[in-house]
Amino acid sequence: MTELRKFTTWENEFFGDLMASFATAAMLLACLGIYALISYSVNRRSREIGVRLALGARPGDVVGMLLRETMRVGGTGLIAGVTLGYVIARALAGSLYGVRVDVWLFATMAAPLTLAILVATWLPARRAARVEPTIALRDE
Repeated sequence: MTELRKFTTWENEFFGDLMASFATAAMLLACLGIYALISYSVNRRSREIGVRLALGARPGDVVGMLLRETMRVGGTGLIAGVTLGYVIARALAGSLYGVRVDVWLFATMAAPLTLAILVATWLPARRAARVEPTIALRDE
């Protein structure tokens, strides 16, 4: 009976594994894209960061400011994306056989993207906050 089940369901298992690998690759590409975009944005603000440090801001304050700004924008994008994805999944669940809406799936999709936003902001902001203000101001 086990062999018969394997023989009749191998296509479903294969295509399920294939879709899972594509979804993992898409999530990785999304995280890398978010990291590249936010890292570039923070690096472009090195002159502003240098001015803030020259005027007496502490490096931790600068990093915190950048984290708050990017999490506000990134959080808005995540909320909009998860909401839109949920609405589309609910619409498809009514018209396609076997499609179900899993809330935990949407939560697990948002977690690595949120982590990517935090890491993408924290690493360049920490690096920019360590630079001497005069060097940051002379740059460009």
